[in-house]
Amino acid sequence: MSPMTPWVHRSAGGGEEGVPVYYDPPRPLPLPGKGYPTFVITVERFPFSFASLYELDEAIRVLEEPVMEVVEPGGRAKKQLPVQRKLDPHGAKTKHWTSRLPKSMQSWAKRRKIVFELRQARDAIKRALGPANVARAYGRDPSVSDGPT
Repeated sequence: MSPMTPWVHRSAGGGEEGVPVYYDPPRPLPLPGKGYPTFVITVERFPFSFASLYELDEAIRVLEEPVMEVVEPGGRAKKQLPVQRKLDPHGAKTKHWTSRLPKSMQSWAKRRKIVFELRQARDAIKRALGPANVARAYGRDPSVSDGPT
């Protein structure tokens, strides 16, 4: 889990007795012999933490917008929120991951630099992981073919 996980990997069903919960997009699969990946990218002394490559892609998408989305607190009833968001010690205004960015990093010019660094890091991560582990970081089983071969 990272600060972005509840905002990116949303429950898409399941959870009833005997039915596993599934997420859209899928949560990452463990890397063989290493466990679940966590990607920490430090940009200007601020650590960005990601539990999947979907989260990294979403951070890039949100931060590259000229005007950042404003997320109003209370979009859903508190009883419907995931437990990690109910217990947030920072209060309702810091529920969305973008509200945790330092104020100095929220300007458009600074975010363009952050997006550049995040893209460079994403490319380096994908090269280091290799195709099979990149698929796992996106929640896909590399042993299952996606289409005809």
